[in-house]
Amino acid sequence: MRRKLPLLTTAEGRILFAGIIAALIGFALLFSRLGKSPQEFSTLMGLTVTNIVAGRAAGISYGFAAGMARPTVLIVNAVIETILVLLFYPIFVFALQRVMVIRALNGIVERTRATAETHEETLQRYGLLGLFAFVWIPFWMTGPLVGCAIGYMIGLRARTTLCIVLIGTYLAIACWAYALDELTTRLGGLSTFGPVILVGLLLAAGIAGHFLHIRRHQDD
Repeated sequence: MRRKLPLLTTAEGRILFAGIIAALIGFALLFSRLGKSPQEFSTLMGLTVTNIVAGRAAGISYGFAAGMARPTVLIVNAVIETILVLLFYPIFVFALQRVMVIRALNGIVERTRATAETHEETLQRYGLLGLFAFVWIPFWMTGPLVGCAIGYMIGLRARTTLCIVLIGTYLAIACWAYALDELTTRLGGLSTFGPVILVGLLLAAGIAGHFLHIRRHQDD
């Protein structure tokens, strides 16, 4: 009988371990601000939740509306999405391989797989450049998580997939940050509530898009 290898002997297992460590460090640093600067903690927590729930555009806009400097907004959003990639990629792979199934994430995994399958043939044709563009361009249901799924499904090595996805992610964050910083500044000049309204619109769009995506796959 063939002996099963421990998860840490696989590339995906090591990536998952790195993601868990990064997440723990991130949360430790975040909660270390609670006693020293409750306002800063609240802002960082709000940015984190907004990014995860509604996407990077809403997260970045939230940071600017809260008065954070552009470098801080860039770094915080980059850290959040890096951790999400490091956690999601191995979980997705293990779920498809039936090595590790987390019931609470089954819906996310299946929807991501279904979305990736719709783009798989096209990105198989364009390879690394196609995957990079897919992660970078700001269209709905493009981005790092679906990019991770596609990278695996078209046969790229884990290291290659993560490099392409993260580079595309960082460039996308930089582009969004530049555009939204300018827009937030202009809206702030027109009205005190302008940046807040922008955050609300992006948050609503992100949540609505998420539920529409879930409903579409349920109907399928």
